[in-house]
Amino acid sequence: MGLRTILELKKILGFDLTKAKEYISDPSKAPEEVKVEQGPRGGYYYETGVGDTDTGRPDMSEFKQKLSNMDDTTLKSQIGIIEDEYPKVRDGFKNWYSNNSMGVLDGQLSILFGMSKESSRAGQIELDSKTAEGYMKVYSVTQEYLKRIEPDGTIIMHRGLGSMSYTKFKHLEPGEDINIEQYNVSSWTNDYDMALEFASLSESGGVVIETFISTKRVFVHPDCSPAISDRFGEGEIMLMGSNIEATMGETVPPKYSEEEEEEEEEEDDDDESWKDDDDDW
Repeated sequence: MGLRTILELKKILGFDLTKAKEYISDPSKAPEEVKVEQGPRGGYYYETGVGDTDTGRPDMSEFKQKLSNMDDTTLKSQIGIIEDEYPKVRDGFKNWYSNNSMGVLDGQLSILFGMSKESSRAGQIELDSKTAEGYMKVYSVTQEYLKRIEPDGTIIMHRGLGSMSYTKFKHLEPGEDINIEQYNVSSWTNDYDMALEFASLSESGGVVIETFISTKRVFVHPDCSPAISDRFGEGEIMLMGSNIEATMGETVPPKYSEEEEEEEEEEDDDDESWKDDDDDW
């Protein structure tokens, strides 16, 4: 049975694709309006429903109506127009794609979509109403486009992870289920070979993972992405939500012996080791 078939079966069997689990160390840190639950391993979490309607966000009804009347070519050009109208949105994308400074965009989208601060890259960060409107327009463009190409409301995407994930998941077979904890906004791709290329960057081994997930959790799709992303040609999908239920793909073996690999892992260890190699995808 192929990986795509396995993922399709999950969808048919009612796999919940619309919810995102936000894990927290202290139940008191969860938003007041959510229900905190405890997982089988003792961890606390609450479901966010990323992409669901939130009356605290800017009203996009008129803008969505305009988008629905556009042809595909015009629709794909809209994010570039939005960047010109909202400079802070453009700066957020520039930092994400070009400067590899992902905290601003991650932090602002965390505020806008009510995602946990514990799984955000950013510390104290602000989001003004104009910038929030710009980001919601970007999201609306993405959602209109995905509604056309993925009418069933789900999308398959891939991610290449490095040495820490290799150590964690190397014993698993392709097609086995895994749970990935990452930052609130992460980079995936619609190109399996690109994910495999990223997984191969680590000399200490890597893995490719796949997920079949709700389109509501996609903030940017490569077919209608900011102009600055075009130069990289990586088919990047910007995904929201810190907890991802995924499926194992290929494993890329290390280039070193096991002893050399352990030495390199000790040198590379840092305070963010609980994240699943977030900068590799």
